[in-house]
Amino acid sequence: MSGPEVSKTPAGPAQAPPGLTAIFMCFAKMTLVSFGGGLTAWSRQILVAEKGWLSDDEFLEALSLSQTLPGSINANLAVIAGRKLKGMSGAVSAILGLTLPAMIILAVLVSLYISYCSKPALDKALDGVTCACAGLSAATACHLGRKHFKKPMSLFFVIAAVLLVGVFRFSLIPVLLSLGPLSALCVWLACRLKTSLEKTP
Repeated sequence: MSGPEVSKTPAGPAQAPPGLTAIFMCFAKMTLVSFGGGLTAWSRQILVAEKGWLSDDEFLEALSLSQTLPGSINANLAVIAGRKLKGMSGAVSAILGLTLPAMIILAVLVSLYISYCSKPALDKALDGVTCACAGLSAATACHLGRKHFKKPMSLFFVIAAVLLVGVFRFSLIPVLLSLGPLSALCVWLACRLKTSLEKTP
């Protein structure tokens, strides 16, 4: 499985809102090209770099919101992005494009897996796909967060989240409920302090 090439966000004015068919085909493409995983990486590549429908900041905001809501992150992202592009009809087109091709492929693959699940070669192939997906996710995180990594406060919360979830195996929900409000409070206090210093003669 080959990952998306890292592309810079196209510059220039925002494009006109896409049609419902274009939104459906866009999210269907994401599902098909991200076979085996890495859907978030492909979502950013297609929505931001190729189509120019969202900016990096808009995509990051949608992704952050998707991670805090219950349910599938990718499904949440499709609904949020689709609604931003074309309202509720855009959200419906996006989620249908994301799920229908996957449902068809899944039905076929489940049948094949049941028939060949005892093959050692299949286990090794799936291990390789898992490593590739992890690499794609890491690349996307680095690309989206590169400007935030330069800020000490942001970097602190990134490291804290990685340690709590990845090393100490804390559940994602308590980590979000603790670090989320704490980071928002720190940013608010920093903004208040900056405003006070600017007003000081």
